[in-house]
Amino acid sequence: MHMESAKVLIVEDDIILARILSKVLEDAGYSIAGIAKSCEESTRIAREIKPNIAIIDIALTDTDCDGIDFSQTFLKELHIPCIIVTGKSDQSIRTRLQHTHCYGFLSKPVNDHELLINVESALNRHRLEEALRASEERFRLIYESSPIGIELYDEKGELLDANQSCLNIFGVSSVDKVKGFKLFEDPNLSEEYKEKLKKGETVRYEAPFDFGLVRAHNLYETSRNGIIHLDVLLTPLCMNSNTVYGYMVQVQDITARKIYENTLRELSMIDQLTGLYNRRGFIKLTKQQMNLAKRNGENLVLFFIDLNNMKKINDQFGHPEGDRALILAAGILRKTFRTTDVIARWGGDEFAVLMINAKRGCEEKISTRLAEGIKETNSEGILKTELGLSWGYTSTSPEIDEDIETIIARADKAMYYHKHHHR
Repeated sequence: MHMESAKVLIVEDDIILARILSKVLEDAGYSIAGIAKSCEESTRIAREIKPNIAIIDIALTDTDCDGIDFSQTFLKELHIPCIIVTGKSDQSIRTRLQHTHCYGFLSKPVNDHELLINVESALNRHRLEEALRASEERFRLIYESSPIGIELYDEKGELLDANQSCLNIFGVSSVDKVKGFKLFEDPNLSEEYKEKLKKGETVRYEAPFDFGLVRAHNLYETSRNGIIHLDVLLTPLCMNSNTVYGYMVQVQDITARKIYENTLRELSMIDQLTGLYNRRGFIKLTKQQMNLAKRNGENLVLFFIDLNNMKKINDQFGHPEGDRALILAAGILRKTFRTTDVIARWGGDEFAVLMINAKRGCEEKISTRLAEGIKETNSEGILKTELGLSWGYTSTSPEIDEDIETIIARADKAMYYHKHHHR
């Protein structure tokens, strides 16, 4: 709204003064919404025409209140800023005006220049206040309806407010239950991050949040238990580069996402056809088990197994039959080895098995069980051809320092020797 197009309501029972004010304002480009002699008449005009500003005489004859009190009603109910005009200028009136939301003060006789300055200043001030109010309402709406938990702290790090999403995340029934909570005493926030915040640095991190710590430190009442995962953004609120006047914390519960990520991570270690570990999963788990075996003084045995004639099965009977052969081979391995052993499809038609805490001399017994498993599977006639497996094995003891690649290469060599000498 351009200032010169503003509509002015004049509330003045002195008709001569009202017309003088009207003439000065019109000459300056303002529009006169009306001239009212009473509170009742001014209220009716204000509701119908909706002026941008009102100039009100302090002495109103049709009401128990004066112009100052009436101006506050105008502002509160109709959002119309008011300038007070009075023939009295004693200190008591000035004191009252200082303690009310009045936008200007004019003494009779009214000076034209002062009138225009007061109106212009009042309109500017009200426009800025309305813009700020609208901005605050938008923030409040976003704040209250946001799916992200939001916490507001003062400069000392004491909680002032939290939205409903935040209360839901932390299992708190009311913000009154946590007001005054001290950000810098939160055991779930590291000392490193606390120091960064105090320096005015923004902090973002993902981390587990333990409700057990909340209870152990008696921080606040919560209906939640266990550990959740949070995505947290902590922002110091600064007046300038050196002064922090508060903190805003935004929190998202990412527990479901973390579970999903872990599931994907596990799936990335699993061969989809056989349900065994894939090469990636086998290497990762084998490295872990080798470290444990060295610490615990345990022996490990590694079997490398090959499905015979895989290419011939695929070419002669089709890839579905080849897949069926791989699945049957995986089943034989599951029956032969222990559930604690790491069984994997190494790739293509090759399998690998790591026997954990293996007894010395167990390789021959396992070989016998593998042969029996193959014989039993073939007797069931599931495949259109006989299933054949070749294997080799090697062992390692904790006193021997060798890496996984060396052991795998040795087992692979033993498997190929078996494949070409035991047909």
